[in-house]
Amino acid sequence: MKKYLRDRYKRKWGVCTTIVLLLVGMLIVGIPQIVSADEPKTQSERVIRIGYLGYKGFITQDGGRNYSGYGIEFLSEIADYTGWKYEFIYDDFENHLENLRTGRIDFMIELQKTPDREAEFLYSQNIVGVESSVMYVRSDEERYYYNDYEAFDGMKIACVWGSFQSQQLEEVAKEKDFSYEMHVYETPNGCFSALERGLVDAVAIGSNALNEGYKIVSRFGSAGFYAVTGAFNTELMEEMNAAIEQLYSVKPNYRDYLAEKYYGKAGVQSVVFTRDEAEYIATDEEITIAFIPNRKPYSYVNENGEIEGITVDLVKQIQEKSGFRFKYVMMGAGETATEYLKKHPEHIIAGVSALNPQFLNNNYQLSEVICSDNVAIVGRPGMEYKVDSQSEYYRLAIPKSFMALQSYIKEKYPEFEIVPVDSTEACLKMVLNEEVDFMAQNINVLSPYLQKPLYEDFTVLSSFFMEEKMALVALNINEHNVWMNIIDKCIATITERERAQCIVDYTLKNTYELTWLDILYKSRTEVAIISFLILWLFVMMITSMVVRNRHYALIKSKNIELAEAVAQANSANEAKSTFLARMSHEIRTPLNAIVGMNAICKNHLEEPDKVKEYLNKMENASKVLSGVINDILDMSAIESNKIKIESAKLSVKDVIKTVEDIYYEQCKAKGVKLDVIMENVRDTEVMGDVLRLKQVFLNLVSNAYKFTPVGGTITIKATEVSEREDKVFYNFSVSDSGEGMTAEMMSRLFKPFEQESASTAKSHGGSGLGLSIVKNLVELMSGSISCESKKGEGTTFLVSIPFGIPEEQKVMKKEEKREVSPTEYDFENRKILLADDTEFNADVLIDLLAMVNMQVDWAENGRIAVEMFERSEVGQYEAIFMDIQMPEMDGYEAAKTIRASAHPQAKTIPIYAMTANTFTEDVSESFHAGMNGHLEKPIDTALVYEILHKIVR
Repeated sequence: MKKYLRDRYKRKWGVCTTIVLLLVGMLIVGIPQIVSADEPKTQSERVIRIGYLGYKGFITQDGGRNYSGYGIEFLSEIADYTGWKYEFIYDDFENHLENLRTGRIDFMIELQKTPDREAEFLYSQNIVGVESSVMYVRSDEERYYYNDYEAFDGMKIACVWGSFQSQQLEEVAKEKDFSYEMHVYETPNGCFSALERGLVDAVAIGSNALNEGYKIVSRFGSAGFYAVTGAFNTELMEEMNAAIEQLYSVKPNYRDYLAEKYYGKAGVQSVVFTRDEAEYIATDEEITIAFIPNRKPYSYVNENGEIEGITVDLVKQIQEKSGFRFKYVMMGAGETATEYLKKHPEHIIAGVSALNPQFLNNNYQLSEVICSDNVAIVGRPGMEYKVDSQSEYYRLAIPKSFMALQSYIKEKYPEFEIVPVDSTEACLKMVLNEEVDFMAQNINVLSPYLQKPLYEDFTVLSSFFMEEKMALVALNINEHNVWMNIIDKCIATITERERAQCIVDYTLKNTYELTWLDILYKSRTEVAIISFLILWLFVMMITSMVVRNRHYALIKSKNIELAEAVAQANSANEAKSTFLARMSHEIRTPLNAIVGMNAICKNHLEEPDKVKEYLNKMENASKVLSGVINDILDMSAIESNKIKIESAKLSVKDVIKTVEDIYYEQCKAKGVKLDVIMENVRDTEVMGDVLRLKQVFLNLVSNAYKFTPVGGTITIKATEVSEREDKVFYNFSVSDSGEGMTAEMMSRLFKPFEQESASTAKSHGGSGLGLSIVKNLVELMSGSISCESKKGEGTTFLVSIPFGIPEEQKVMKKEEKREVSPTEYDFENRKILLADDTEFNADVLIDLLAMVNMQVDWAENGRIAVEMFERSEVGQYEAIFMDIQMPEMDGYEAAKTIRASAHPQAKTIPIYAMTANTFTEDVSESFHAGMNGHLEKPIDTALVYEILHKIVR
């Protein structure tokens, strides 16, 4: 164990060290290279004088004598080949040109070519970089928008004297037909000082001059800039040309690297919008951005229920830069991007693969790449892969949703047979179980899994990397054109350092934490040995104790038997005392009334009316006493298992009619309305116990009658819900609009002698045994009973009971049964929702329904099924097939939750149980939960087809 913990700490220390080095490396890359005039990069004694204009980001001096920027890093590389030292000289543009002519400075490295300058100076053969011209206005300026040329007419524009931008400005003004008043200044600082003081409206200058405190309203022209020296410096220019040639041969993309590092992607420093785009943003329309679920670290829901991840943070940067108002949602589990956009055409999805072949047509719009990472291929330890082999083939597991990777592998690596799998974890398990040779996934998604002890020995094939480029996608409609243009502009301003920081933040946040199960797995050999030794010692101890304590065991056993006998006797005495006390009260109350009325009656023998009144009261008390005695005898018979349920022919309609006849006049006399509702109750006979069925209804209706006040309603409802070969199932309900019950009373409702309070017995009478008897009788008939009530709002008792089918009806049904072929059915464009936690069972039903063109959405448990149904559109699903035994939420609870939901189809959508629980009690429970049918496993294909045919008909 200690060794494991040491290894764990070493591993964590190694991860932390790697992350620290990564952060340090990023900071080193991100910090501009600084060259001191006193400490040059090489030790050569030759000093080259460089003239500069003080463009921020190109050549900038700090408070001391250190310089940084694009030009400084470029010159540092040149010094590696030439051995030059540098002296930097600041001046205005006109003086620099004069100093180049006279040799007082050796080079400027930020000049474009013009015919006049080429006649006076030598230019390097290769460009140092590419610069465009930009026009800045003050950040608080609201008159001008990007390329708003009509508004530019009459502007006062500042330029540096003799600059290339003054010529380009003249050309673009002529092309776009606007006039301007030019103001010339010696230095860039002079231009921007004039802008701040309000002497000019804008500054036209090269893009190499970073000015982040201002707003860009136009970008025009583009030209290379060169290293330039005096016409007489031929030898010096040859050295410069040779050094640049060597630099570009070793680092062909060096200019792009410097531009990205110091000026951002494409040289964009701030987001600039056209007038139309700015007006669109000002409408403040809310845009819904959807993210891919369960894809750590890119997008997922954290423990607080918030959506977060790398792509989420990058989208938040777009929101901040654009001024858009975004609403963030998560796509449904198992939902593809194309399916989601079909249901939500006005939404945008973030984090999709830009290489997904489904998006490479005119139906969709893809944004610029928001971030990218490598895809890795991993395999078991020792697994071999022959890159150049023409005869070897390998099985490669890839998540089903990763369509871009599947297309890439098919095109680039035909030696792989692709196996689509539901999830990353499932892919890794297939590799572990040797069902496939390798699996592929984004390296950042994969990284936490590879930290698990179960997979930590897996090998990453470093030669196999594909870049996964992630973007935003929307349907190709006019409104989305504006959205995507604005979004693309914002993406262009996100720097690589910002992206890298997001990746590092979420990589650290999603580091895998070892569990005790992981520790046990890592140390399984040691644990097994220690467990064996402990077990051996335990056996030895037990063996020695058995011999010594054997004679004590018999004594202890006798003592336990005596203690149990005493406890049982005490319990029996207590139960007897409790029962006698209750019964004494229940029996003496009406008996006292009989004795008292009899004594009174003797004293009024000469008054016939009073005698008749007292006799009627004695008769009513006798009925109460008889009811109590009958309830006691029934309860006693139930508890001693002496009641047997008869199976004889009966008519459900006749039973309900009998109950109605008994209580109709009583209800009418009390002023209570009695309603009877029959749904799908046929005249055919069923097999059951008519006496006990009547007893159930009489007790329930009697209970409702007691507690329903004048003007109230009692409703008896009977519904035939399903029929099988040997059983027919009925749901019954008895509802009243009476007093209702508290939650506390509901918890003890079906216990013997229970009433809500002493006043209940006083007001309504009764022994408190009726509902207990009803519950026992219903369960003896293989049924189920439940109650719904709220204080002051009434009570409903729900009863589900199965009945047998007479033999002659069974024979008729068998003769009617026929074989059904899938070719008889076609459920094109129809879909059901399937809830089953066993993937194999789900696949079987999906394949069977595919034979008749029925589409299936699969939910892995009841909770997910409820969520998918509540998110669904009206009419999306024809029916729901529900397994019963599932984790998180079983089928019964899921069905009840769906029936109670606010979805328009909650009460009407057909729900069928699919389960191996085939006892009659299980079927009754399904109907009691609100399901429409009960299908036994293994599934009868013909029956499923026939049920679906009836539903969609």
